[in-house]
Amino acid sequence: MRFSKVDFLLVTTLLAVSFPQVIFPTLDAPALAQAIDPLEAEDERATEADGLLQLGRGQAESQPEAAIQLLQQAIALYQQIGDRSRQAEALSSLSQAYYYSSQDEQAIAAAQEAISVAQALGDPALERYHLSFLSQLYNVLEQPEQAIAVEQQTLTLAREEGNRHQEAGTLNALASLYSQLERDEEAIEFYRQSLTLSQSIHDRYEETKALQGLINVYNRLEQPQQVRQLTQQYAGLVQGNALLESISDFPPQAALLLAQEAVSLYQELGNRYGEAESLSRLGYIHAGSGEYAQAIEIVQQALALAEEIGDRLTEANALATLGESYTALGRYEEAIAAYQKRGVLLQERGDQAGYGFVLDDLIRIYTTLGQTEQAQALAQERGTLPFFPTLPLPTPVPPFLYPRISPDSLAIPPDSLAIPQPIRLPYP
Repeated sequence: MRFSKVDFLLVTTLLAVSFPQVIFPTLDAPALAQAIDPLEAEDERATEADGLLQLGRGQAESQPEAAIQLLQQAIALYQQIGDRSRQAEALSSLSQAYYYSSQDEQAIAAAQEAISVAQALGDPALERYHLSFLSQLYNVLEQPEQAIAVEQQTLTLAREEGNRHQEAGTLNALASLYSQLERDEEAIEFYRQSLTLSQSIHDRYEETKALQGLINVYNRLEQPQQVRQLTQQYAGLVQGNALLESISDFPPQAALLLAQEAVSLYQELGNRYGEAESLSRLGYIHAGSGEYAQAIEIVQQALALAEEIGDRLTEANALATLGESYTALGRYEEAIAAYQKRGVLLQERGDQAGYGFVLDDLIRIYTTLGQTEQAQALAQERGTLPFFPTLPLPTPVPPFLYPRISPDSLAIPPDSLAIPQPIRLPYP
C-alpha cells in the first residue's frame, strides 16, 4: 500500500504527540521534511506510472505503437518504486499492445516476464492470473500445444492451493484445447474430470461448460446416444431463458432436444410467451436440418400462439422460418405471403435492416418465377434503404484479446453489393 504525504504527516504527528521521547526523541522540522520528501517523490512516481498504465491500456488496440512506449515507461517507474504487482499488470498490458502491433514474439516474452514477476512475489493467485493470460495469448495465436503446457502449470497451482473451483475451470480449459486439436479421448477425459469435480462442489457454471464440451465432442464422434444422455442432463441443469439462449451453442441433434425440452418446460409453467418462442426456435432447427415439412407444422403452431398473445417479434421470426421452408419446397406463393407479412411487422418495428433482407428474399423468389417486373420494383425500393453490409463473425477468442483487423479487411468488395444468396434465418 502506498501512503501520501498527508497520510505520513498525520501518522507521524500522532505518534510524536503521543510518544515524544520514545518515537522521535530528536526529530526536528528539517529532519522531518527530509523524511517526507522521498515518500512524496515515490508517491508522485506511482501516480505517474498509474496514469501511463491507464493511457497505455486505452490505446493498446487502436494505437499499439504509442501504447508500447507508454507501458514501457510505466514498467520502468514501477520497477523504481518496487511495485512488483503493478509491474506484472503493466507487462500483461504491454503484451496486449505487442499482440495488436503483430509483434507476437515480444507479446509472448512480455507475458512470460509478467509470470516471472508474479512468481518472485510468491503470490499464487497473481501467478494463475498471468498464466491464464499467456494461455489465452497462445490460443489466439493458434499455438494450442503451448497453451496446453501453460494450463497444466495452472492446474498444478490450483491443486497445490486446494482451489477446487479454479481446478474445475482449468480442467475445462484443457479439455477445450484438446478438443480444438481433435484429440478427443483426452478432451473427454478432462471434461469428465471437470464434470465430476464441479458436481461435487456445486459449481453449476463449470458443470454446464463441461456438459456443453462433452456434447460437442460426442457429436463430432457421431455418438448420438451419448449426445442425447448428456443433453437431457444439461436441460435438467439449465432452465428458462438460459436454456433458450444456449440452444445456438449446440450441434443440431442436441439443439433439437433442448428446444423440445424448452417447449415442454414452458407448457408446464403456463408461460405462453416462452412456449411461442420455443416452438419458433424448434421449427427453425428443423428447417436448418432440411426437415421443412416438420418446420412448417411447428412454426404454424408458434405463429398461432404468438398472434393470440400479441408477441410480434416471435411472430416475425416464425414467419422468416416459414418463408424459408416454403421456398425450399417450391411453394413460392405461400413463401411470398409469409415474407410480405414479415415485412409489415418489421416496418412497424422500424427494423430497416430486417425489412431490406425481406425484400432480398422476395426479389429472389420473383426472379426464380420469372416475374421480373415485381423483382425490379422491389429492387428499386431496396435501393432506397440504407445498406447494411454483413461481415463474417470473427472466430471466438479469449476476453483479453480481440481479433486483429486491418483497415483493408473492412472494405466492402463491389460484388458484395449484389443480393446475397443464403436465406437468413431469424436466430444466430
